[in-house]
Amino acid sequence: MNAQQSEEVVLHQMINKYVTSINECDTLLGRSIWAHSEEVSFIAPSGRMERWEEIKDNFMLGAMGNFSQRNLKSLTEIINIYGDVAWIEFFWEFDAVRKDGSPHNAKGRETQILRKIDGEWKFVHIHYSGVSNR
Repeated sequence: MNAQQSEEVVLHQMINKYVTSINECDTLLGRSIWAHSEEVSFIAPSGRMERWEEIKDNFMLGAMGNFSQRNLKSLTEIINIYGDVAWIEFFWEFDAVRKDGSPHNAKGRETQILRKIDGEWKFVHIHYSGVSNR
């Protein structure tokens, strides 16, 4: 396995950790995969968040906390690496159960930007949006 392939394996693991952090609403895992710098941002249909603490409070505990069960799946992942920066594109499906017991199903696309900081890949930006079921 060459260096490029090794980095792709690590980035696939990062996607898996991200998905797990969402599905389990695990803010400790989320904290470990996000950078903790001013540049960090997250764009979702609900708006733009900055820095890990705001992402944790508004997205992880806020939006994802509205569900008693979450099942995010990433599909068709494309990984691009350019030195110490990588971006990942994929489609996703999200099946969940709201706390009131009603089902929630959504599909979307996502771009994730990671930067290698002190030898470790960390998320610095995510932008996602839903797609029509048409």
